[in-house]
This record gives sequence, structure tokens and C-alpha cells, in this order.
Amino acid sequence: MRGRIGASTGELTGGTLMLAEEGCGSYLRLVLNGPREGEVWQIDPDWGGFVPVSPCFRTWYTEWLQ
Repeated sequence: MRGRIGASTGELTGGTLMLAEEGCGSYLRLVLNGPREGEVWQIDPDWGGFVPVSPCFRTWYTEWLQ
């Protein structure tokens, strides 16, 4: 699933919590509600897209610690 080009930052980030910045305006965000609740996604407002990077926060955080 990908976001559409030209989506506003608010459209991409509503219902999420920023976890980390990856540089160049790209961020990792935790989905807080809805059918994808608990997943971690990479959000790039400049590109207007988003992609899942981890099925749950715990998995993402454990890998991040290593």
C-alpha cells in the first residue's frame, strides 16, 4: 500500500506518532488506530507516500536497539 503523490502531511500523519527521523524529510511513525494499529510505517511527505516497515512496534523497537 502506498500513498498518493502530493498528499498533504496532515493526510499522511493523522492518527500516527513520530518515532524517528531518517533524514531528507523521511520519518518512521507508529499507527495509533484503525486496521493497521501498532504497525510502523515510513512516511515521506515530500514524495507523498508511505510504506510499512514493521508489523508491530515491539519488533521494530527490538531491531532498532540492535
